Amino acid sequence: MSKDRLIPVIFSLLIVVVIGFLIYSNYNRVNWNVELKSKGTDPYDLSLFYRLLEASTDQDITYLTNEFKLDSVDQFNFVFVGEYFNADSTDTDLLLQFVEDGSTALFITNDIYNYNLFEAIWERDSIDMYKGESMFLFETHLHLPDNGKTFPIQIQQGKRHVGNDWFFYYPLDFEYDYNVEFLSYISSDSSESQYVNYLSIPYGKGKILYHFNPILFSNYFLVEEQGFEYASYAISQLPQQQTVVDFYSQTYRGEQEYFQREPATSPLSFIFSEPALRSAWIALMVTTLLFFVVRIKRRQRIIPLIAQNSNTSIEFARSLGSLYFQSKQPKYIGHEMMKIFTDYCRRTYRISVKNETEEQQLLAKRAKVDITLIQEIFKKQHTVLYNPQATFNDAAELHNKLQDFYKNAKK
Repeated sequence: MSKDRLIPVIFSLLIVVVIGFLIYSNYNRVNWNVELKSKGTDPYDLSLFYRLLEASTDQDITYLTNEFKLDSVDQFNFVFVGEYFNADSTDTDLLLQFVEDGSTALFITNDIYNYNLFEAIWERDSIDMYKGESMFLFETHLHLPDNGKTFPIQIQQGKRHVGNDWFFYYPLDFEYDYNVEFLSYISSDSSESQYVNYLSIPYGKGKILYHFNPILFSNYFLVEEQGFEYASYAISQLPQQQTVVDFYSQTYRGEQEYFQREPATSPLSFIFSEPALRSAWIALMVTTLLFFVVRIKRRQRIIPLIAQNSNTSIEFARSLGSLYFQSKQPKYIGHEMMKIFTDYCRRTYRISVKNETEEQQLLAKRAKVDITLIQEIFKKQHTVLYNPQATFNDAAELHNKLQDFYKNAKK
């Protein structure tokens, strides 16, 4: 075999070995990210929890996947597990109407500032649910008040233990809400103070069960005896009746059309959804590329140099800024800045901000910024947009106020 042929053969064998190793490692790979997939089998997915839920009742279980639809029964158990409860105000009101008539809703989520849900609880029973907090711990303990049991908890990624943000309420937050029942607590490994992790809130004839830290119901904890016992305890608070499990509200759906499009169902999307097929596809592409690299050696014509495309975005922005400046009307650029600001508030905090005191206070609460800053923004907006004597210095001050908000606001 000539030297010219030996090098491509060796290179091809090396590529095949690397691809084989990648395919083999892909079959044995464990995803330690906290994704809470409903049917996932990785450590921090939820397939075991739903199997436990099905085994805990002899009643029918309905799964909401394509739409938020509650009907056909008067009383039922509603179960949601996920990072955020993304139901809109209409769906939330419908659910709470069923709860008020006697149903039970179990939320297992880290959504400590759910506006639609918490505002309804406040308006009806004056219970302030916006007081949730979190702390970062490498080890925590679960406490059950019914039987006095304590479970040590650690989060693992691979072979190492890592810290986690644990969400909770202070017991004193509900000091005067006598009907609120505490069902479990958490505490740090270095403190005896206990914080509410699971609570029951009466709502009309029914009740709302609210549990923080859905990671406690993941596969990683349910394969252990203590995690299984704790999850069984949490589920046992539900009465024996038909259950509705909400998968639909795990995904955020905005008003924009691109949030509402159906997921792609092309053959290529199916290939990339399966690890084995994805690896085979990559192997096919690499070997095809290798074939062309070897076959076209010294056969390809010289490719002429093509000048790199220039970036015209900066020039466009400079030209647009010059047009605004030459107009000597700062209200135009002020209007653009406020459009960006209101769109940011709507997407990030789900608030349609207007020049009203209640909405400004709500924005300050969610963004955790001083209400004075927001009031100054709208005051400066009024000067720039409606004062004929406004200058570009006023527009610059409005810009600085907005930048202070973006820098200090919490998402």
